[in-house]
Amino acid sequence: MRRAAVLACVCALYAAHEATAGPQPVTRQARACLAWDKEIHRMLGWSELYDLHSAGLRDGIRAETDRLRDKCVRDISMASLNRYVMLMKMLYDDEADEFESFD
Repeated sequence: MRRAAVLACVCALYAAHEATAGPQPVTRQARACLAWDKEIHRMLGWSELYDLHSAGLRDGIRAETDRLRDKCVRDISMASLNRYVMLMKMLYDDEADEFESFD
């Protein structure tokens, strides 16, 4: 009986600790990953809406972005952020080339 009471107290204390612990603070790099991910999905939305890039390119970038998002959650590195920059530059440069061709 006493063992059960001690176990119940330990479980209650652990549950209270978990409830008050809350989410872990987000690092600056994690916030950057979220911002880059949001921005690249916005650009992909515009690309799809106005048919700026081929569907294959959009699908490839979307798949790579999904992998990067998972990687950022596990282990944030500057390489991941640089990959986001490269993907956005690819979309932006292709978009700029499209507009330059109208001139």
